[in-house]
Amino acid sequence: MEPSDAAGPSPIAATVPEASAAPGDAIGGARLRAGRAARLVGVLLGLSVGLVGLSYGASRVRYHGAVLGGVQVGDVALSGLDREEARAALNGVAERLKARRLLLEVDGQLTELDAAALGVEPDLERTLDAALAAGRGGAFAGFRWWLAGLSQGHRVDFLGEINEEAARAALTQAASESIRRPPSDGALEVKDGALTLTPPTTGQVLEQEPTLTALRRALLDPRRAVVRATLAERSSQVTVEAAEAALTRARRMVARPIRLSHQGEDTEVTFSASELTTALRSRPEGTGLTLYFDADAVEEKLRPLRGQLEDPPKNARFVATRDGVKIEPSSHGTLLSASEVASELLKAASAGAGEGHLPITRSAPPAFSTQDAEALGIRQQVASFTTYHACCEPRVQNIHLIAELLDETVVLPGERFSVNEFIGPRTQGKGFVEAPTISRGEMVDSYGGGISQFATTLFVALLDGGYEIIQRQPHSYYFTRYPEGHEATLSFPVPDLIFRNDTQAGLWLKIEKGPTFIRVRVFGDTGGRKVRRSVSRRFDIVKPDVEYEVDDDLDPEKEKVLYGGMDGWSVMATRTITEPDGKKREESRKVVYRPRTRIVRVHSCKVPKDFPGYTGKPCPEPELDAGAPADEGASPEPGAGGPPDPLGAED
Repeated sequence: MEPSDAAGPSPIAATVPEASAAPGDAIGGARLRAGRAARLVGVLLGLSVGLVGLSYGASRVRYHGAVLGGVQVGDVALSGLDREEARAALNGVAERLKARRLLLEVDGQLTELDAAALGVEPDLERTLDAALAAGRGGAFAGFRWWLAGLSQGHRVDFLGEINEEAARAALTQAASESIRRPPSDGALEVKDGALTLTPPTTGQVLEQEPTLTALRRALLDPRRAVVRATLAERSSQVTVEAAEAALTRARRMVARPIRLSHQGEDTEVTFSASELTTALRSRPEGTGLTLYFDADAVEEKLRPLRGQLEDPPKNARFVATRDGVKIEPSSHGTLLSASEVASELLKAASAGAGEGHLPITRSAPPAFSTQDAEALGIRQQVASFTTYHACCEPRVQNIHLIAELLDETVVLPGERFSVNEFIGPRTQGKGFVEAPTISRGEMVDSYGGGISQFATTLFVALLDGGYEIIQRQPHSYYFTRYPEGHEATLSFPVPDLIFRNDTQAGLWLKIEKGPTFIRVRVFGDTGGRKVRRSVSRRFDIVKPDVEYEVDDDLDPEKEKVLYGGMDGWSVMATRTITEPDGKKREESRKVVYRPRTRIVRVHSCKVPKDFPGYTGKPCPEPELDAGAPADEGASPEPGAGGPPDPLGAED
């Protein structure tokens, strides 16, 4: 049986080669090849991504706990540094930022700015925080940050603060000095005695906020050396027409004199047309110019007339009497205010009137009223002390001058008072003269020498009043004119005399002086407390040294005592205060007086061994002189008569 055509494949078709395939088979082959290429690209891309990921991960591991790669602050690279290393690297930058200078350019002009004067304070810790946080903002953000930094790195600003008030002031000053075409709102001016107008104009102004922002960044950026100011055009709101109208009005206002008088009195002041012209001013307001009279210019007119027009207020004052103190009452005065006079001139001038009101104030109060004085409770003299001095010496001028400066001083209840703070340095300009002063144990001349006598007088008066003594220093040497143990010295700035008014009443000093004395009287109310001063017997006696002064013209058998010397010693000075309720308190202090050297003039052969000037040479034989008294040249006993005490001057 013959095989059918439909049964099975044709033997010829089965042997057709693949190259003879249909067009659809060619397309499939191309797709196959494209798929293979895509798979290759995918593999390569995957490898690249993997390598990038590995590189990114490696960088994170590498910089763990340190600043990431590519980070720098200013011009300092911090990559890989931990916090302490980064701090060391930036510390010098912070110091340079505080000490450097930079330039501000305004309208082509350069102004040097001092960072220290602008209060630049770099914040190193905040800057370190920012540097360490850079690139660590989450996985995706950190990866993008890392990629961006591969080509350009990353800059972190130095953080810190500046003094904005000082910076704004510097910008304002630089703008006023450098802008060549500033705007003008127009203003009245006086030229050759007549009013003229400077019209409003457009000009440039400095824009503070953007310029301040740029300045702040530059001050904290070590790479920036110049800051360029931002300028803008500004036109005046004042119109030319309004300014010209103000000039016309102003000329009418000053066309004739204005007389100001006080109602019911003969008191009056007349301002001439020229004086009105000089005092008239303008200021921008809205679209026009407002006119006014300047108070300072008005004051120039009033100043020489105030003595005739005013009665100044009179303060209350204390007056010492033989038995106590009384109050001389205060009184109100009459005053003229230059600003109020300027306002009255404006009213009269604006109305075209030639007359106006002179505003004399009748209720000008005193600075210290009778009620103020009474409230202090200063009722009686609580203590007084007097010391004496020779007449007419330079030191007396100093004593009397400091007395005048402190006379009638009031110390409020509870108030601390320092003589040095009140008087200040003793200078020739204040009227002090040179006089002997103790300085480091030596007598030298200085301005104000001798005022320790006043300090002692004041100190003892306060001591006897029972007031709290905060600071005082006794003299180094004893002076017989002062009470032993109870005295004080004074110099500037130390030693000082400081006390406190520890009572409920005020304290008032009244100081009296004469050719040979100074007296301090203290007034107040101490509540009736009693004070007793006492001093112990002398102890720790120290004998004086001897100093030899050589004079070979002196007879070897004679000597001349220049100063007999004085022992040194110590005492305990005590103040006992008895309160009205009978309670007592004692205050004691050890006072040490240094010995004063005995000074003897002798022939060099008489200087004892181990003393300066000793020669060891024998004395020449004395010449016989039958006419000389037997006791000529005998030395007085130490301290007994002799020449005046060279150390007796006061410090």
